[in-house]
Amino acid sequence: MESAIIYIIFFVVIISLSFIRKVPTNTVLIIDRHSHYLKTKRRGFYFFNPATDKITTEIAKRHITKQYIDNFETHDGYIARIAFTVEYHAENIEAVLQALASARRSVDDVMNGAIYWAARNLSLSDFKNTSIALMNEARPILISESGELEVKIDQFYINNITPIPSSAHVPVFRPHTSSYSLGPIQMYK
Repeated sequence: MESAIIYIIFFVVIISLSFIRKVPTNTVLIIDRHSHYLKTKRRGFYFFNPATDKITTEIAKRHITKQYIDNFETHDGYIARIAFTVEYHAENIEAVLQALASARRSVDDVMNGAIYWAARNLSLSDFKNTSIALMNEARPILISESGELEVKIDQFYINNITPIPSSAHVPVFRPHTSSYSLGPIQMYK
């Protein structure tokens, strides 16, 4: 009986610890619950439920390397699954938070949006065998849009491009408002 109680206590402690996360110094996490903004967490510990919560944006003074993969439509109507990596940082975290709130966009939307607009400007044959054309098209868009949100791009490269068969019906990425399509990123008050 006592050993059963010890096992139960041990199990409860382990489960509880898996829900507690730590935010490092000079880092801010933006957390969504069920695809809606939940909270912005700064340095310290917080409760995180992996079943319902998702860290949608990490902003830090240190360099953050993040890999993205999504489906994008090209100028000629084809769809490609594009995997890319971006390394970024923020020199002023508060300025980034204000810009993100004002623009009502996430860092992920900016990164994916740059690839979206670059792919829309190229045909699949332009970057089917090499990623250089896509990188050259996406880099200025990425630097411009992330710069408007006070995020500095350190590195950017395309990992993989896989054409999707036209018979496959897959969802494609669509960005929120974009400075590339509408002039400067729309800032709201």
